[in-house]
Amino acid sequence: MYCGECGAKNKNGDLFCSECGAKLEISKKDKKPLSKRTKIIIVSIVLLLLVLGIFYKIGESLTSPKTIAKNYIEALINNDSDKLYNYMKINGDKTFVSKKLFKEISKNENDSKIENYVITDIKYADSKLNAVVTYSYTLKENGKEKTNKINLTKTKEKKLLLFDNWKIQDLSSSEMILENYQIQTQKNSKVIYGGIKVDSKYIDKKQSTEKLDVYILPQVFMSKTDIEIELENGFKIKDTITPSRYYKSYKVKIDEDLLVETDKNSIIDNTKSLVNTIYNGIIENKDVNELNLDLKNLEDIYEDELEDLKSSNITLTNFEITDMNISSASLDNDYNLKVRLYMKYKYSLKYLNSSKEEKTNEGSSSEYLTIIFGYEKGKFNIKNIDDIDLYFSRYF
Repeated sequence: MYCGECGAKNKNGDLFCSECGAKLEISKKDKKPLSKRTKIIIVSIVLLLLVLGIFYKIGESLTSPKTIAKNYIEALINNDSDKLYNYMKINGDKTFVSKKLFKEISKNENDSKIENYVITDIKYADSKLNAVVTYSYTLKENGKEKTNKINLTKTKEKKLLLFDNWKIQDLSSSEMILENYQIQTQKNSKVIYGGIKVDSKYIDKKQSTEKLDVYILPQVFMSKTDIEIELENGFKIKDTITPSRYYKSYKVKIDEDLLVETDKNSIIDNTKSLVNTIYNGIIENKDVNELNLDLKNLEDIYEDELEDLKSSNITLTNFEITDMNISSASLDNDYNLKVRLYMKYKYSLKYLNSSKEEKTNEGSSSEYLTIIFGYEKGKFNIKNIDDIDLYFSRYF
């Protein structure tokens, strides 16, 4: 830089001349304006950085423990079977805990009992490798507020290579899945659990006996599930069960509510036919051999009843069953059907009074009968019956 007064050379940046002390003037060059292309590039870079920042913030929010917990709670409320199944960690045999079966079971579940909820706290532990999300919720039926916690853990893998990947811990053991569920039934029965035929490979030979098969299902859902069992004799039993920590096994059973209408009608018709055969035979004073009774104890019942009436000087002239229904049903130790029936009937009779005069009487009464049924080729057959000792009064 040269002085404008004396021409002496000075250093760049000096304000005054080192020779004459005059003020040095700094020459200014006109700056060249930015080109349109450069401006576009700068704006594009700024916008890209802004978009990347927003994307990162959104991604960080969507993958946070709070959001993961919120999504899980809402899946519970909405009974979203697809999402709930994906949350679970299921290892091993999935035959009876498949996604398909879970969806079918979920259809039968009632609506969520949760009215609303709010996440109240998030705590991190183990150098932020684990998190606990606390939330409060109210119940629909009474508005009562409750609190629950969801445990999450951070996995090694990243989501989209950038974001933490949080997973809910131990859902497979949190009141959803029960291990080693036991089913006991008659030997050689066919078992269908939740619409899935149970293979013989699930039979536990150590616990099974000559008359009993014990199935062990590795994993089942702790939800209402339909079960169907066809006994060796062909008789089918349909039931609905709910496996739980308290009910870890199911033994094949039957009761009057599980009998289908066609089976009930068949049992009642067979019983009516048998009782009518016995008492119409008595009215007609038939020999026991004329009745073609299949069971020896029925022959004894018939002869005893006929003898009792004769010894009472009673002649039965009419017998009619007016009503019959099933009051209880169960399976005996041999898996035959044991049925208790309530029967109403009316009758007419003749008898001789103390003066040897013939009198008549019409009356009505009722009686309980217990009958053992077998089941062959789709039909019930009577295998045993308790004593049919009906009451016929001589008096009005």
